Amino acid sequence: MKGQNLVVEVKDYGKGISQDNQKKLFTKFFQAEKTVPGTGLGLNICKQIIFAHKGKIWIKSEIEKGSSFFFSIPLK
Repeated sequence: MKGQNLVVEVKDYGKGISQDNQKKLFTKFFQAEKTVPGTGLGLNICKQIIFAHKGKIWIKSEIEKGSSFFFSIPLK
């Protein structure tokens, strides 16, 4: 918890996501890598659910060091 918000972090130690792809990552149908099967909807759906609860979602990533996905939602 941070103040009046619940903050959740999901971290990996993979190859990371470029700055250009980070800007588009939460948009509908965007896929950073075409090698992984999917529709490009998962993170956009997460964003919509979190926004519906007045929360925020973001990413911090470095190439070759991995990524951390965060979201926060108000406790009240």
